[in-house]
Amino acid sequence: MKELFVLIANPTQMINAIEARHFYKNKFSRFHLVVFSDAVAYIDQILALADDQWNKIIYRPGKPGKFNSVWSAFKKRNFIHSVLRNAKQGDAIMIGNIHHYGCCAMAHLWNAEGNVFALDDGLGTVNWDMQLRDATVWRPKSARGWKGKLEKWLLGNPIIELDKLKFFSVYPLSHFTNCDENNFISLRNDFSGKMIDENLVLFLDQPLVELGIVSLEEYQGMIRKICAHYKLMGLEFKIVRHRAAHFRNAINGVDYLEFDQPVEWEMKEWKLLPGRVSTFYSSGVYHLSKMSQGAIGADFWKIQSEIGDIRVQPKLMNWLGQHSLAHMNVLNVSIG
Repeated sequence: MKELFVLIANPTQMINAIEARHFYKNKFSRFHLVVFSDAVAYIDQILALADDQWNKIIYRPGKPGKFNSVWSAFKKRNFIHSVLRNAKQGDAIMIGNIHHYGCCAMAHLWNAEGNVFALDDGLGTVNWDMQLRDATVWRPKSARGWKGKLEKWLLGNPIIELDKLKFFSVYPLSHFTNCDENNFISLRNDFSGKMIDENLVLFLDQPLVELGIVSLEEYQGMIRKICAHYKLMGLEFKIVRHRAAHFRNAINGVDYLEFDQPVEWEMKEWKLLPGRVSTFYSSGVYHLSKMSQGAIGADFWKIQSEIGDIRVQPKLMNWLGQHSLAHMNVLNVSIG
């Protein structure tokens, strides 16, 4: 029977990989977890989510530095070929990070019709889907400068034929007709029948300041407005810090939570769930509402300028307005 090699680069993709293994358990006899990431912290978090049913194949990146960057490119090439040597004719590959040059290089070398799958990488997949428009192929971007040239020399110029790419997706995608829906059939059992604290709202933080999207002052101003919105409704408001957030300027009167793993994974162990989760555009909010089958409400906050223009992720926010599930809302907060 065929085997499936699942290429994973971060914990969010791993959650989707767990669901994919459950969904395709009658199609494949064995599942290989191929951890292919340049972030050491992510590798450890991914492996913490992986049980013994996976056959694990792990890429270990080198330390930063010019010489190590050269060595890393050769190491990636060798890793790709070592994974390919484990595969046999008819096996399938599933890409968790469609923007990862190495993952796409491996999928390109797989080179057989009908055996290349893809997973969501959060709501970024929706943005990518909208950007494709009428494209028939996908060419991932290499690194800049000499690193990119070295990547291309060692790994080639990978091309993914989109009509041969089958998606396993949480979201309704427009570009792919060959798509299986991820309804979180496995994980939603962990959310079923639990008590709900209707008075609690958890806001999933995002590193908008770290990414240079807004200033720290603008970000804190928006959080204060969002907090005031819920407190006027008599609700308790707490913030779940993003793993990549390094600013620790706490806002007075707001409680902060920090988790080592994705909030979806942490929350499945809770006996009492929040009545609502909130964010700017974190995929975790969409996931939690879907995992709980609407028991947990979801709010996405659209960042607007003083004149009402959408300042951040306008296409994605419009998409959320059109494709929100039951118990999801898109609200407005001004940056000024």
